[in-house]
Amino acid sequence: MNNFGLGRTTNRNSENIENFKLNREINLFSNSNKNILEDRDMFNQFSNTSENIDVTPFNLNDSYGMPIHNGQIMSNKKSLLSNPYIIENNEKNNFVANSGGFDTNEMYAELELELDNKNNISNNNFNNEDMLNMAYNNMNLLNEDHNSKCIIEENVLEFEYKYIKEKKDKIKVDISSPYALGFLWKIIILLSKNPTSDKILQTFRLKNKEEIITEVKKNSSVFDEYGNLSISIPENFNRTININFIKKIEEIYKVKIEQNRNLDENIIDINLDYNFELEIPRNYNPEIIVNYLSDYKENRIKFLKLNNIPVSLIVDKQNDIVNIEIPFNGNTVLGFIYNTNQRLLESIPYDLILLDKEPDHLINELIIPKISKNKKSKYSKKFEELFNKVHLGEIIYGNLYNLDINTNLGISINIVDEILENKYKLESSYKNIVINHRCFYYIKNKKIVNKILSCGIIDY
Repeated sequence: MNNFGLGRTTNRNSENIENFKLNREINLFSNSNKNILEDRDMFNQFSNTSENIDVTPFNLNDSYGMPIHNGQIMSNKKSLLSNPYIIENNEKNNFVANSGGFDTNEMYAELELELDNKNNISNNNFNNEDMLNMAYNNMNLLNEDHNSKCIIEENVLEFEYKYIKEKKDKIKVDISSPYALGFLWKIIILLSKNPTSDKILQTFRLKNKEEIITEVKKNSSVFDEYGNLSISIPENFNRTININFIKKIEEIYKVKIEQNRNLDENIIDINLDYNFELEIPRNYNPEIIVNYLSDYKENRIKFLKLNNIPVSLIVDKQNDIVNIEIPFNGNTVLGFIYNTNQRLLESIPYDLILLDKEPDHLINELIIPKISKNKKSKYSKKFEELFNKVHLGEIIYGNLYNLDINTNLGISINIVDEILENKYKLESSYKNIVINHRCFYYIKNKKIVNKILSCGIIDY
């Protein structure tokens, strides 16, 4: 009889024991004496002094087509008199100058505004004050459901799952983090301007930046607990660098931005470090054992044997899914999902693994892989087209860079002396469950709703 790797159902008081043989194993910028240009000085530097300055009244209709080339403004200099900072119209394919007239100090807090066909800010959607409130007061004007699932993170999980499955390695014990990688993508979107903004937004089927402003701010403190994101830009004082905005990015989103004189002038270097530690309570009586994976005898790996564990257990024969979730310390949950033949699923049911489930079964003996993994990779290689000639206009306007993104993701399981109280209503029990086969694993936290903090697969 096929028991889907669940051992044998038994009465909780049964003395019968079934034996299973395991199959195995910057300083924000460098200290420089160069001063940041004042508005008027900036205008003078960018202007071609051999020409007369046009101080006639402004007409927004002729403010299009004002890209920066080689540190000079080639046309429409009169708009720069009123506002030396430049924003672009999302509806145009090129950089667009716009005379704003608002307080330049507040302007740094804004992200891209949606403009109507007349190049005026549409009052039907947002105004400057709304955008500031969203960024600093955590207002979400687009979506009142702050705990809704994140489209970017769902896409990241789906992509990474398929990408690793297709690799030809003999054995794959992989690690990823939709939460950390999603945070990386969101920061890139927030710092970008067109033509990059629309390109990435369309990739994730998002309408505009405002959809992720609250999402990023809300989760930045949680990300800061487990990870670090730093951005290095080339040191070049001939380019206009938005220092006020950089400081606010560090303050609000916990992202460090610094200049690096050793970088190639066409490259922006981004480094993501993220390490998650899972804590096993002492009363689970954890024991480390070494054995083979099922049907794989080339290498041994470490397993954890746990005793008297409350779990959430779903066996869905119709959809060919087995899902087990184990509560650990700090409201964290370790989950495993695979099919009834102990193989990887074709795709991960994202809504199912996000679902909050209460333990409903007691497992007398549970054996799981001891997940301990670190992976360094050049993440930008997976998306060479998207990360080639990127415009991070919120910090450096008018220059296109190639993004060199490196990630260092880690996960570890440690035993702590704390005791996790069993306060669940358990319907039945199993003698044992052994997960020594192909599976997808994931970690979430009950207090951080709709987030997969870390995940990976075991395949061979």
